[in-house]
Amino acid sequence: AYAPQEFRGVTAKVAFKVGEPIRAGQVLFFDKTNPEIVFRSPASGTLKAIERGARRVIVDVVVEVGEGEPETFEAHSQSQLDGLDADAARSLALAAGMWGALKTRPLDNVPRADARPQAVVICGSETGPLQPGAEALLDSSDQAALQAAVSLLSKLSEGPVYFTNEAGVLPPPHRGI
Repeated sequence: AYAPQEFRGVTAKVAFKVGEPIRAGQVLFFDKTNPEIVFRSPASGTLKAIERGARRVIVDVVVEVGEGEPETFEAHSQSQLDGLDADAARSLALAAGMWGALKTRPLDNVPRADARPQAVVICGSETGPLQPGAEALLDSSDQAALQAAVSLLSKLSEGPVYFTNEAGVLPPPHRGI
């Protein structure tokens, strides 16, 4: 189940009806007030249920995993990402469905699609209880993808970009970033 309430500030509108097939990577739901902020399906299958809570707020979007080809996306090289301006980088992050992973401080809301941050902070470690560390989630083959993400995020702000790590720990993919 995908829980739209985890994305503070987003009023979800589901793009499919119950029973319809969904491919991994298709837009599963979007923000009613900012329709360019999309959230893509993590798996192929069938939309099994849309669960609603108080005042008909969407609480869960349940996808029953099944067969289906994933959605395909255009790949970008590091040099292509380096050549992007702020608007192109924003459009790319919005179209990929990654905008929902961004948070504003101090309230942890998903930023508006036209937001210009003063700075970007990338948390390279998870500090919550029972959370796996970066060394468990990433290996050295992920360094190019991580560098591409940092490059794209750096285009969104004219201010500094901070990359944080756990004190005294530098997992292989974080080296050189």
